[in-house]
Amino acid sequence: MESYKIELEHIRLELIHRRKNNVNSINHLRHFVDQWFCYKYGYITKGNRAAWGKIIFKEYVSEGVLKLLEKYTEEDLLNMKGKNRLIVDKEHIMPLNRITKKLLELPTNPSIKEIETILTENVKYATITKEEDKLLIKQDMPSEYFDSNHELFNDFFARYKSVGIKLIWKNNARTL
Repeated sequence: MESYKIELEHIRLELIHRRKNNVNSINHLRHFVDQWFCYKYGYITKGNRAAWGKIIFKEYVSEGVLKLLEKYTEEDLLNMKGKNRLIVDKEHIMPLNRITKKLLELPTNPSIKEIETILTENVKYATITKEEDKLLIKQDMPSEYFDSNHELFNDFFARYKSVGIKLIWKNNARTL
């Protein structure tokens, strides 16, 4: 069995048992979702373990990150330490809480296909700067995402657009 399918089964079990009220369940779900993404799209180590760090700079990147890359290498940015560190990190484009809500809307015994469809449509990552990260609404999408009269209604990138962060697709190795 391919490793990403094992992660889908973990997610399915979490949903069947509805451990959403358990303090740790969101942490488990985040872990399984991130693992699924890594295995599904080949972000793995030589030992076949998920390598979340490999996602950085490989999916969507912000214009802020691209400007930093004009001055520094990717390795430089990842290795900067101390209070002057120019942090760049991966961030879920669609907040995990919103993805969790979509998963919890599935039937009590969801199929692997239903789960994978939601994940494929909603789990994407962006590499952004520390300053851009401070601008983002962390727990959910902005109110415009839910307003059927607004141009950002159901816009996957609403969280970024609403604060003026422009994302560029960087990974030519795969298509969305």
